[in-house]
Amino acid sequence: MRRNYAERPKHWVKAGVMLGLAGMLPAGGCSSYHASPLDAHGARRAYYARAADAGEVLARFETERAKGRHDLSFDLSDGLSLDEAEIVALVFNGEARAARGRAGVPLAGVEHAGLWEDPTLGVDVTRVLADVTHVWKTSVPVGLTIPVSGRLGAAASLTQSEARLAMTEAARVEWNVIIALRHAWNEWSAAERSHRLARELNEGLNAIVAIVDHLEQAGEVARVEARVVRLEQAGRHADLRRMENEADAAERKIRALLGVASPVALIPGLSSHVPEGEIDALRDRLLRTNALVRVAEARYDAAERELALEIRRQYPDVQLGGGIGAEDGDAQASVGVGVTLPLWNRNRRAVAEAHAAREAARLEYEAACEAALAELDAGLASWTRSRTARDEVTRVIVPLSNAQAQDMRALAGLGEMNVMLMLESLRTQFDVARRLIDAEAAVAAACVRVGAVLGQVDEPPSAGGMEP
Repeated sequence: MRRNYAERPKHWVKAGVMLGLAGMLPAGGCSSYHASPLDAHGARRAYYARAADAGEVLARFETERAKGRHDLSFDLSDGLSLDEAEIVALVFNGEARAARGRAGVPLAGVEHAGLWEDPTLGVDVTRVLADVTHVWKTSVPVGLTIPVSGRLGAAASLTQSEARLAMTEAARVEWNVIIALRHAWNEWSAAERSHRLARELNEGLNAIVAIVDHLEQAGEVARVEARVVRLEQAGRHADLRRMENEADAAERKIRALLGVASPVALIPGLSSHVPEGEIDALRDRLLRTNALVRVAEARYDAAERELALEIRRQYPDVQLGGGIGAEDGDAQASVGVGVTLPLWNRNRRAVAEAHAAREAARLEYEAACEAALAELDAGLASWTRSRTARDEVTRVIVPLSNAQAQDMRALAGLGEMNVMLMLESLRTQFDVARRLIDAEAAVAAACVRVGAVLGQVDEPPSAGGMEP
């Protein structure tokens, strides 16, 4: 019995539509979009609700101790020290948190890198306009790419390299935050010492003014000399207020770097540690640990992976095609294989640009190494000069000032009161003390400068085990 296929194309169309719908079923596992608007008021509440001993801080503290920093301790009962403040800043500083967030972007793609391209599925329906028995032609083509070129593996390697670069950039930002905090801590500590010294000076001046008032009433001191002492007192009182403002501004700078608004007492202290070792050993360490050198090295690795990917893209992947359909009333099945012939294009432009980008990354790396070495030499020279200047103040100037103060006390004990000599002696003691504070602050600044260029010893985590 002859079958009538005139209506059969309708069944093929239905079959094609069903296959198309079936191909869309995996889309049910796709992600869905949900809006996430900004919340300025929430950010404000979070900022003012933070505490220096929050759980995130304690967790980061344990992480730092696990890296080998066994000298660290975290106890806010006596206030916040610089070592403790560095942990707080790493957790809450806005720049550090934003850098970790940016690093999470390429990191999020590592797990999904190197996946095969999705297959394609279509439905073709053709109606013959001529007067023929079978006016419908249908087909359901399917396409699949077989990645024999190796580009997927190269793409996955590039994604991992980009994630490592992003994390290295985040580590550099964190290190910059620590260095900025150390400089600010030194500035505030010196300002606090100067402010305390100014208070002591004013107390001494108040005592001299009281003596002058008594002597002036007794007619034993000239009005001109008394006025000089009172002018000195007024000027030093104004200096005291200025130093108080400077210390307050320096402390607010620290709190801004910490990212914590809640009040916590700060413990002043100047940095004084510079890694020991021969200059060649420090230079070798620098090339492994300097933050900018690390970033340049990670960029070069990413450029290498990019070049490898572009070279892989020169080679074709295999395109498999096939499908089912109907023509002239007969069911059909087809299979096809295709490749792109690398004859003219061959991805030459992208390969050439990747070669040039890798060479540029090499030059950037070398420039970073040279700049870091020059900065290390300059930092060590500054450290040496500042120590020499401090030692000179400590060895020569401070003993002379102490001897003068001792002589003044001896004269006062004998009843010899020279108001102008007392005033000059007090000025000298103050100036010498300020000079010593400045000298020690210069040594501390040089220490931080050397530490900044040397960088951190611990290596940044690998892309496979990182979290933003």
